[in-house]
Amino acid sequence: MPPKMNCPYDFEEVKELREVEPVGVVETYTVVDRDFYGEQLKKKKVLAFIKFPGVEGGLIHYVMTDKPRIGMRVRHRWMAERRGLVTDIEYCEEA
Repeated sequence: MPPKMNCPYDFEEVKELREVEPVGVVETYTVVDRDFYGEQLKKKKVLAFIKFPGVEGGLIHYVMTDKPRIGMRVRHRWMAERRGLVTDIEYCEEA
């Protein structure tokens, strides 16, 4: 998982990288069926808050599933071309 830029406690730049487990757990989610203008989406989207073992906080990202649930184990699906940013994660899928 790409790191945050700054420490939330002292705002120092984060320079140390460490490995994070590839599978996280959905703590909560919402299903979005309309766009910002109130128009119906062609396909519903699931946004979830995902926690990873040993990580403080978590990540909010799309989860590709028709049956989301709290406690669901998910892993990232990475973009074909990666740059070391959180936007390298295309979506998450059930592990």
